[in-house]
Amino acid sequence: SIEIRFEGPTEVNPSYVLKNLSIEKGMNYAPNLIDKSIENLMSIGQFENIRVFRDQDHPDPNSVALIFIVTPKLRITSIDFIGNDKMSRRKLRKKIESVEGLPLSEQTVKSDEQALRDYYLKKGYWSIQIGSDILRDDTTGGANIAFRIDEGDKRHLTEIEFVGNKTIKGRSLRKIMKTKKWRFYSFFTGSGRYKPSELEEDLTRLRRHYHNEGLLDVQMDQGGVQLIPDGRSGLRILIKLTEGKRYKVGRVAVKGSVLFDEEVLLSTLRLKEGAV
Repeated sequence: SIEIRFEGPTEVNPSYVLKNLSIEKGMNYAPNLIDKSIENLMSIGQFENIRVFRDQDHPDPNSVALIFIVTPKLRITSIDFIGNDKMSRRKLRKKIESVEGLPLSEQTVKSDEQALRDYYLKKGYWSIQIGSDILRDDTTGGANIAFRIDEGDKRHLTEIEFVGNKTIKGRSLRKIMKTKKWRFYSFFTGSGRYKPSELEEDLTRLRRHYHNEGLLDVQMDQGGVQLIPDGRSGLRILIKLTEGKRYKVGRVAVKGSVLFDEEVLLSTLRLKEGAV
């Protein structure tokens, strides 16, 4: 036999659980079917935990009785925003995936935090801080989500500067970057704002450019980035780097070819002695 027991309040019918099992009454007992049943139920997204036991008090020694103990996920009863002085609740609700009435997912709440953070950054709130609290009520099976928001002030990029770039000019480095300082047309393009993920990609581009210039030991990362408020609404980005020494190609040789002369092969190479 197969018995379904619920831990905590639930709106799920036991027949719904039985329908999604890979094992049913009368089948030969197989542990892999138990594992498959648990996978099926967890994939539905309705349950927090599922445990399976053999009923030790089952009277028939020739058959197995299984007990599925199912813990349903809590349902979201309300979603609150605290500290959103500059952004309306309506706009913020459109940016998250958590919805009242649906099962609670802590992973979704975390992704909602990032979605809200990205939205604020896009609007110029460079120091935005967002966290969340989940208030659980195991008696009713409900959960309240509260997003805590510290908006900070709104600023646009007025300058991008470099310290330590002795070999390559700052103007050349800025051309490589996707991050740009604020221009009159930034209202339409969305540029001129500080975006951490975009700046991280820029640092990768800059390191690659240095490597192509033979400066293989360049050191440049987020630890060397400073954000400096500039006036009432501006923000400067200061990137500190260490270039290291420049490497050049030494002797180039070809070994092991019997079909072609070495000088012929070397003439076809783009890599030349003395090049960076």
